[in-house]
Amino acid sequence: MATGSRPRRLVVLSITLAMVATLLAPTVLATAASAQTVQDVEARDSLIANQEALLNVYRCRFDIDTQIVPGGCADGAPTEPAPSPDPFTGTPTAADLEARDSLIANQEALLNVYRCRFDIDTQIVPGGCINGAPASTPEPIATPTTTPDTSTTPTPAPILDLDVTAGRTHSCAIGADKAISCWGDNQYGQTDSPSGEFTSVSAGWEHNCGLRADQTAACWGINHIGQSNAPLGEFIAVDAGGSHSCGVRTTGTIVYWGQNLSNQSNPPPGEFTHVSGGGQHTCGIKADQTITCWGSNENGQINSPAGEFTHISAGWQHTCGIRADQTITCWGLNESLQSDSPVGKFTHISADDFEVPPFLWRHRL
Repeated sequence: MATGSRPRRLVVLSITLAMVATLLAPTVLATAASAQTVQDVEARDSLIANQEALLNVYRCRFDIDTQIVPGGCADGAPTEPAPSPDPFTGTPTAADLEARDSLIANQEALLNVYRCRFDIDTQIVPGGCINGAPASTPEPIATPTTTPDTSTTPTPAPILDLDVTAGRTHSCAIGADKAISCWGDNQYGQTDSPSGEFTSVSAGWEHNCGLRADQTAACWGINHIGQSNAPLGEFIAVDAGGSHSCGVRTTGTIVYWGQNLSNQSNPPPGEFTHVSGGGQHTCGIKADQTITCWGSNENGQINSPAGEFTHISAGWQHTCGIRADQTITCWGLNESLQSDSPVGKFTHISADDFEVPPFLWRHRL
């Protein structure tokens, strides 16, 4: 039967692309550091086209992100054939290769997210899958950077190659083009993401907030108590909580908008680098890397532990953070073991901020 052959072809294509990406990876830095050839660029363009074709196959087959498939989907498959890459003209530079290598890494990361989420081709995901997500995050490709002056400005949270966030019944992500895509329930416009380039996005109960490339904040979705009325000014971090939102200005001070029933929008004084809004409490990381929490404390969710932290995530009635040694510590409500910190080292963590069975989405090193 024709439909019976599709899964086998999908697995073969997926395995082939994964092998090509793996074989290409060790040569990336060496090629970028030496003379570049048109063949180097064309090999990458071919892999990018093939990876995008496979992404579109996944999108149509599992009915996710289908709005970005060229021509749409029909009967669970793309309606248009995969386009061939345009021939490269001109003299290739190291920047040409670096841009393509970054896109390849982002595509492979998203492919692995789909593989784990829909339990397909998981045997080729590096490190396998845990709880429907990749167990490891691929190492980013090194690119030349300049060191900013942080003498007067707090250091913002590091930007992940793939930024994904989940709300109550919707999700959002930042793509390789730095644009936000959202999907799921749209009763209050929470998936009508604004245009432009973003560096981070955070999903709350039924609204979202994002940090634009120019460091201004944008929020959208439900706004019955002002949680989507982002203030003017520049920020280094923004976060959407249950029914309130918060941000860290470039001066290190915290500002809030939205609900304040439990004083979750009354931050303490001091300089902060990170902030996270939960159900009815909020936590932030100070300039000295210690954690301070405030708001509702019926389950000990604001009883923050001592020590230095690099990431913080406030859930409905529990909180989790990543310590400087990359281990996780959680505290607060633990009725579903959401505060039982897993063993290992981690780079990212997210605790739910709505009153449903909690989850902990994480990336292992």
